[in-house]
Amino acid sequence: MSAPRRAARRGRDRRAEIMMPPSGRDRFDRADAPGVAVVGGGIAGLAAASPALAVGHAIGRIGCFMVGDDYGRPTDLPWAIAFPKGLPPTDVPVHPTQVYEAAMLLPIAWALVRWRRHGVADRVVLGRYLVLVGALRFAIEFVRVNRQIAGPFTLAQLIAAAITVVGTVMLLRPLRSPART
Repeated sequence: MSAPRRAARRGRDRRAEIMMPPSGRDRFDRADAPGVAVVGGGIAGLAAASPALAVGHAIGRIGCFMVGDDYGRPTDLPWAIAFPKGLPPTDVPVHPTQVYEAAMLLPIAWALVRWRRHGVADRVVLGRYLVLVGALRFAIEFVRVNRQIAGPFTLAQLIAAAITVVGTVMLLRPLRSPART
């Protein structure tokens, strides 16, 4: 056992116990491996912030709705709305995609809070967030008015697909079990 760990166990330096990695982990789980602390801290920080990110995103979409930005294609559905002073203006009733997205982001935020409270691993929470938000945006883009750049797909869909893939990779990687000391 190292001297800082022994000192921490005796209570002389509590910070050393917190910062020292448990013995027996491979080099990618060690806090002294290059970049690992930054990546692990980034994942934990983003996972902790993910519910707030989803709520903030929903609030932003309501803002887009209020100024008439980012609306969908024309429709004759009863909840369609025209944005005569929108960005760009339209007198034709369109899908309120901003409301669709905001309405779906709030349950996602709720689920993220529940997962965090139930102790789901940070990487899993963040992976689920990326998959859910990426898939949501990908789907909504089918009724949005954006220029298609790769076949039937818009730039936002390509970015959403990439975000979903990153989230899926995070979810598919096996979780490492903590080393026993």
